[in-house]
Amino acid sequence: MPIYCHFYVEVREPEGWIVPRDFEAQPWTFDSDRQFGGFSFAHPSRGWLGLFFGRDALLPMRQGPPAERRGSPLLEYLDKFYDYDRDEDQICWLPYSEIMVDCWDTDLVTITAEVPARFALLFGDGRQVFPSAALLGAGMSEEKIERLRNGWLVREPVDTAFGRQRSRITEMPPEHPIDVTWRATIAEFMGEYQVEAFKGLRRYGRDADLRVLSKRG
Repeated sequence: MPIYCHFYVEVREPEGWIVPRDFEAQPWTFDSDRQFGGFSFAHPSRGWLGLFFGRDALLPMRQGPPAERRGSPLLEYLDKFYDYDRDEDQICWLPYSEIMVDCWDTDLVTITAEVPARFALLFGDGRQVFPSAALLGAGMSEEKIERLRNGWLVREPVDTAFGRQRSRITEMPPEHPIDVTWRATIAEFMGEYQVEAFKGLRRYGRDADLRVLSKRG
């Protein structure tokens, strides 16, 4: 069975950190996730998870459970059997205010993926928007274009427009894989569905009174 990364929401109330009383789980949510406030999940292959996890994370989750545990259904359940020292499910969390959802529509990130060499020059200096129309015009199918968008977060762009890298690409066999980069907003990188899931948490309380927990499983 695949191991997914799950996200849960809790709100601060007088009795502690609880699942919002009016929490609306999505139809696909597992029964246990409904109980614990699960609002999103993703397979580890989804590149946008790099926003929260890994060395280059822009919005790094805090490792381990939060110090304030009172009232949390998820943590009270895990306390019965879970080894927090080993933390095999990578329990972590982040205050909702530190997710900075108001910046997602404007802040840009650099994304990388591999393409056959015959398409690589279409990405220019690696700082441009994703070249959907150019790729389609060059013969890449719409299905492959959509899969390609699910790239990975990187710090530095790859310039295929000038210099040694451009010369190297022109000498490569057409199907040889080449790393390319492009720029996109955080919202574009995550996709509309996930963005709405995270932004929609505001209906449960003030930013300062919300937190997001995550675990694998």
